[in-house]
Amino acid sequence: MTSKCIFCTKDLSPGSEEHVFLSALGGRLITRHATCVECNNDFAKSEFGKIDDALAEAFLQIRCALLIRTGRDQPPPTVLRAGRIPDGPEYDLAPGMVPISRAALVPDFGSIKGGSVTVSARDEKDAKRILDIAKRRGLSPTLQKAESVITKVPWTTLSFAFDGTKVWRAIAKTALLGSCVLYGNEAIRTCSDVELRRSVKVGDPEISNYAGWDYVNAWPTVVTARPHRRTPSAIPSSFDHSLMVANVGNDCIAYVELFGAFRFSLRMGQATGLEPRGIALNPRTPGRLQLSITAPVTYKPRHKHSLRDEATESQAGLKDSVTKVFAAWDKESTHQHIMELGEELQTQIAAAGSDEGIRNSVVAEWAAKITQLELGNAWRTELNTEFIDDEPA
Repeated sequence: MTSKCIFCTKDLSPGSEEHVFLSALGGRLITRHATCVECNNDFAKSEFGKIDDALAEAFLQIRCALLIRTGRDQPPPTVLRAGRIPDGPEYDLAPGMVPISRAALVPDFGSIKGGSVTVSARDEKDAKRILDIAKRRGLSPTLQKAESVITKVPWTTLSFAFDGTKVWRAIAKTALLGSCVLYGNEAIRTCSDVELRRSVKVGDPEISNYAGWDYVNAWPTVVTARPHRRTPSAIPSSFDHSLMVANVGNDCIAYVELFGAFRFSLRMGQATGLEPRGIALNPRTPGRLQLSITAPVTYKPRHKHSLRDEATESQAGLKDSVTKVFAAWDKESTHQHIMELGEELQTQIAAAGSDEGIRNSVVAEWAAKITQLELGNAWRTELNTEFIDDEPA
């Protein structure tokens, strides 16, 4: 029997490539047995809400911290204008949450009137850019002093914004696509609620009648997690995305977890004869796991007032989820930082040669630098201004 699009019932011959878990979240599992090309394209249009974009944006900081490359192997995102260094420039958080100074702002040269101005530039190239701009404006700037300043970035406050309706529609879409992988296209078209699929596509009826955050229901128990035959080296991680589908009472329920922490559930339709199944994948490495699960005994359905009625549980659950993910990231990044500091010292010692006095001096300066930075003080190194020449940048 020919597979049909689960959103419009057109024949799939073939279907459009769809990432079960969003590509921007590191999803690499693809199916052609769920949507047609037209419906796939519709999800990227404003009139359909761009729900995939909303889901990707909601997890921007986590994608940056965990170095999540998309399914199309695009680089992880950067968090723009994350903060400002005291008495210094604004900074972005590059992939891995690495602070990077933003390019220097061009001073108001007209107000200087023969005086001097201090510019906080990203690097030597950026400083030269500012000087070249001054020259093009008819000035004759002279670089009086240049120094490299390394400082510890202050605590950065990250804000998480979730467009609930769009995010829940995107999660419901993930559940439907993944269910097609687990059970086949025909089974999901037969078993899933028609109005649910319409809600995912066009936003009507309200998705909150079907899906939402879920930090109150019991979760399925994973009995085994086996590598799929196509990815025999796959192993579980603490950041797995997972989808589990099971009958609970009179309902067929899909449980979705992102990054091993953020929980959503969805009532797909009435209970079916389908056995409980699940899939999981690590968003940072290729691989897919097949989950054998045991369903919970009861389920409290999502409804339009769930977020209000479960505000305390949802807020606590979201806070715990963010804390869990960033605690794991902090552990990894701290280890990486220690390794980089050790490599820096080894490089400097090697460059010092065999002279014990110079080597001791290198170690002492390195230790002083680290101490200064950990205390929150800047480490300044005067630069040779000869890197500036008369040629444009």
